[in-house]
Amino acid sequence: MSMLNTIVKKFFKSLNLHVTHYPEHCLRSRIKLLRHHEVNTIIDIGANTGQFALEMRELGFKGKIISFEPLSDAYKVLAKNSTGDANWSSYNFAIGNSIGQIEINVANNLASSSILPMMEEHQVAAPLVHFTKTEKIEIKTL
Repeated sequence: MSMLNTIVKKFFKSLNLHVTHYPEHCLRSRIKLLRHHEVNTIIDIGANTGQFALEMRELGFKGKIISFEPLSDAYKVLAKNSTGDANWSSYNFAIGNSIGQIEINVANNLASSSILPMMEEHQVAAPLVHFTKTEKIEIKTL
C-alpha cells in the first residue's frame, strides 16, 4: 500500500469510516458469475425494499428482475424503488408451495420478519430486533 493510501485510510478511520474498493471481491465475483452463465433474469424472493436488486443494477446487471415482497410497508418502498425500471417488476405477496394466506410476524427492522417464531440464536445475535406486530399476507406459487 502506498504512503498516500495509508494516510487517506487513517484519516477516514479517525472519522470512523472504512474506505474500500467498490465493488468488493464477493460482489465482483457475483456479477462475473451472472455474466459468465448469461443470466438474464433474477428472481428476488423476500425482496424487502429492493436492496439486492438496486445493488445488482449498480453492478451493471441489465436483465429482468422480478421481486416478491409480502410485507406492506417494505413493499411500498420496493414499488417506489422499482418504478421507472422497465425490466424490474415487483409483487406484493410471498412465494410458497401452495396458494393461501398466513400471518407473518413483522420485525422492527423488517428484514427479520418471519412466519416462524424468532429463534433464541437470533435474539442473542441481534438483541435489538423484535417482532412489533403481525400482518396477514398472501402466498402464491411461482
